[in-house]
Amino acid sequence: MMDGLQAELARLDLLLVDLLRRLRRRGRSQVSEAAHGLVIEEGEAEGLLAELMSQHTGSADAAAPSAVSPTQYEAVWPPLVRARKTFGLDRFEADVLLLALAVEIDGRYARLVGFLNDHAAQVRPTVGLAVALLGRAAGEWRSFFPQAPLLHHALVSLEGDGPLSAQSIRLAQTLWPRLAGQDTALPAGVRLCAPADAVTWDDLVLPDPVRQRAMALSAWAAAEPRALLLVHGRPGSGRSALAAALAQAARPGAPILIVEGEALSNGDPAALARDALWYGASVVVHAIDSKPSPVALTLLRTLTAFVVWVTNEPAIEPLAASTGRLVIDLALPNSDVELRTSILNRLLGNDGGTRRDEVLALASRFSFGPGRWQLALRLARERARAERGREATLLPEDLSHVCRALPEVELGALAQRLQSPFVLDDVIVPTSTRAELELGLAWVRHRRRVFGTWGLGQKIFAGRGLACLFFGPPGTGKTMAAQAMANALGLDLFRIDLSQVVSKYIGETEKNLAGIFAAAESASAILFFDEADALFGKRTEVSDAHDRYANVETGFLLQRMEMHEGVTILATNLHQNLDDAFLRRMAIVAEFPLPQLDERQRIWERLLPAGDYRGVDVDVGLLARAFALSGGEIRNAVLAAAVMAADQGAPLGMAHLAVAVHRELRKSGRLVDPSAFGPWSASIKDRLEHPTGRTRDSQ
Repeated sequence: MMDGLQAELARLDLLLVDLLRRLRRRGRSQVSEAAHGLVIEEGEAEGLLAELMSQHTGSADAAAPSAVSPTQYEAVWPPLVRARKTFGLDRFEADVLLLALAVEIDGRYARLVGFLNDHAAQVRPTVGLAVALLGRAAGEWRSFFPQAPLLHHALVSLEGDGPLSAQSIRLAQTLWPRLAGQDTALPAGVRLCAPADAVTWDDLVLPDPVRQRAMALSAWAAAEPRALLLVHGRPGSGRSALAAALAQAARPGAPILIVEGEALSNGDPAALARDALWYGASVVVHAIDSKPSPVALTLLRTLTAFVVWVTNEPAIEPLAASTGRLVIDLALPNSDVELRTSILNRLLGNDGGTRRDEVLALASRFSFGPGRWQLALRLARERARAERGREATLLPEDLSHVCRALPEVELGALAQRLQSPFVLDDVIVPTSTRAELELGLAWVRHRRRVFGTWGLGQKIFAGRGLACLFFGPPGTGKTMAAQAMANALGLDLFRIDLSQVVSKYIGETEKNLAGIFAAAESASAILFFDEADALFGKRTEVSDAHDRYANVETGFLLQRMEMHEGVTILATNLHQNLDDAFLRRMAIVAEFPLPQLDERQRIWERLLPAGDYRGVDVDVGLLARAFALSGGEIRNAVLAAAVMAADQGAPLGMAHLAVAVHRELRKSGRLVDPSAFGPWSASIKDRLEHPTGRTRDSQ
C-alpha cells in the first residue's frame, strides 16, 4: 500500500486501540467456551491489531507516534481527500469511508470488526460501531439519514432489517477500488470521454442557423447550473456529436460521462450521479424513447452536473415538469444533399479515389447523417483493404456497397430485404403504367433540383418524398415493378412484414411504423407494403373502442407518410379498399391489369428458354391467344413445364406447357376441359390419371 493510505490506516489502528481500551474498562467479559467459533476472542483481536500497527507504523506499541493523529484529522490519502471535497463530507463521514474500505481490502480488519460486533460472520461495521469508534460529537448517527451525503450520493448502503444502530455499512462496489487507488470500470451502458477526445465546433458540419443557435445555447448553459439542453433528430443526424460539443463548450476542460439507454433501463440513478460528481463530468444522456423512463427522471433530479439529453423527438414537458430543470431544445433538421456532400468531403479527407461528382451521387442516393457516414466510411475502408491490400484507395463502389448493406441492421425483423435483379424492360405492362413508373423514377432523380434549385421546397412543405400505389390482380407485376424501380435508383427495397408490424396492443403498431419510416429515411431504403389494404384500409364509422383505435392508426399513417422523405410503394389487389385520404396523397398511381394478347406473348417469349432447350413444337402465339393468364401464372407455368422437361431429359415442349397451363388454371378455380388443348390433351389426361408418374410421351 502507498504511504498515504498506510498513514490513514495507522490512524484507524489507534482509534481501534482506544475503543478496545474503553470496552475493557467497561468490563467486557472473556468469550465463553460455549460461544467458541461464533465470536472472535479478545486475544486474537489484540494480536491482529498489533500486527496491523506494526505494518503501518513499524511499531506494535500503541503509544508509538502515528503518522496522523487520531484526534486531529487531516486526510493525506488523495482518493479520500477527493471524496471529501467532491461529496462535501465532514470528518466523521470521511472516517466512515475509511473504516468501510479497510474491511474490504484487508481481512484482518474484517476479523476485528467481527470481534467488535460480537459475531464472527458480521464482518462489516455497523452504524453503532462506526459511531462508537469514530464519533466525536453527539448526533453523528444523523450522517446515515437518506438526505446526508453518504446515502444521498450512494457512497455506502445500509444492510439489515434491525434498528439503525445494528445495520451494516457497505461501501459501494464501484467506489471502494477507487478509494484504494484503483480506478474501476463504469457500469454497462456508461463511458467516460476525456476532454482531449471531446468533439469541438470545428469537428461538426452543421447548417449555419443550427451552429449559431447551438453556440448561443452553450454560452447560456455555461452560466446556468440547472440547464438541460435537449438535442433531438433522427438516428445518424449527428445529434450525438453535437451533444458532446455542447457539453464541452458549456463546461470547458471537463470530461463527459455518456449514459446510454441500457443504463437508463437498469441502472442506479444515484450511482450514476455519484460517478458524474466523482469525475467532475458533464453528462450526455442518449435516451432514444421520447418518453423519459422513471430511472431517467430520477437521474435528472439527482444530478447536479450539466446535462445534454439526446433523443429522437422532443420531450420538453415531462423533462421540465418532473425534474425542475430549465429545458431548452435544439432540433437537428434532416440533412439535404448540400450538407451531406459537405460532410462526405470533410470525412473523405485525402481519399483521392472519390471525385466530386461521385461524392454528389452518393450524397444524393443516401440520406445519411454524420454518424452513419462515419460508420459507412470506416466499413468501406476496411472492405477496400481486405480486398485490395492495406494501401488500397477507397473507391466509390466500396462506399456504395457498404451504404446499401447498412439498412438491413436497422429494419430488422419488421421487414424483408428483396433482391432487385429486374430492370424496367422486364416489367411488361400497358404504356400508361410504364409512363407512371418512369415518372416515379424521374421524381426521385430530380427532386433535389425541383425542391432546391427551383425553389418549390419553399412553397410546398409536404410531399417531398414519393408515395406510389400499385394496384391490380395478383401476378400482374407489382412486386417486380417495385424491384425494378429499386434497381434503377440504386436503392434497397424492403417488404414490410405486416404480421410483425400490426399489434393488438395499443400504440405498438404506431411505434413499429414510426421506427420503420425513421430507419428507411436514414438508410434511403424503399418501403414496399404488399397487400397494403390490410394496413391502409378505409376508416370506419366508430361503433366501439376497436373502431376508434383503428381510425387512430390510419390517421397516424396518413401523417407519417406525408412527412416521409423517401420512397413508399403500396401494393394492393383492390385499390377501392384503401382510404380515400391515402389515395389523395399518392404521387404515382399505376394500374397493373391482366396482360393483353401482345403483352402475354412478350411475357412468354421473355420467360421461355431459348435455343436447344426449347422444343420445336412450342407455339408462343397459341399460348398467348388461347389462355388469358397473368404474368405470375405464366411464370409458374414455364417453371413447372421446365421441371417436367428436365425430369424427362427432353427439351421443353408443348406437351409440358399444356400440362403446366392446365395446372395453373385449376389452381385459380378455372376448370377447363383437357380436350380444349387439342393435340396435347392426351398429355393432360395422362397426367391426371397418373399424377406421380410420367406422361405417355415419355414412355
